[in-house]
Amino acid sequence: MIIFGFIYNGSDVSMGPHLKNEQSAFYWMYNYIYLPLGSTMFALLAFFVASASYRAFRIRNFEATLLLISGVLLMLGRVPIGAFIPWWLVIISIISILFAIIASKIKDRKLFFISYIGSNFLLIILGLFFNWHKSTPALLSIPAIQEWIMAVPATAGARAIMIGIALGIVAQSYRIITGRERSILGD
Repeated sequence: MIIFGFIYNGSDVSMGPHLKNEQSAFYWMYNYIYLPLGSTMFALLAFFVASASYRAFRIRNFEATLLLISGVLLMLGRVPIGAFIPWWLVIISIISILFAIIASKIKDRKLFFISYIGSNFLLIILGLFFNWHKSTPALLSIPAIQEWIMAVPATAGARAIMIGIALGIVAQSYRIITGRERSILGD
């Protein structure tokens, strides 16, 4: 029998070795159907995620700003290049975020600029004094910050969702037991 241009003799083979045979129909379907479809799906998904991120991460208020910052930190912490970001760049980023938050409170722009540059300079000199280039503190390591975000705030959100689900189950069960919810009977 010929399937997709390949000869199949109909003999039973154990699972495994024939899947790696370059002459098998499965190998052809995997390489020429499944892999291109998977690549297409992930390519389309990248555009959808980029579009949704653009809409969700517009900085409108403080909460949206926190979401944007944590999203960027999570993306940087999950990729290998995030581990290579030096501590001094993380310090400059943290100070920039803090000064962006307090920017509306300071009216004198010259004082603001001098404070910003002075804070960056002071903390970088402090880092060089404490040899942070040899042993970086966890606060200044992008992967460590990402792990903290996943361990603390994300866990709190997941627990809140689970509590909401549990309360919904209890409320729906009460409605079913007391006979107020009849949709399960087909009514």
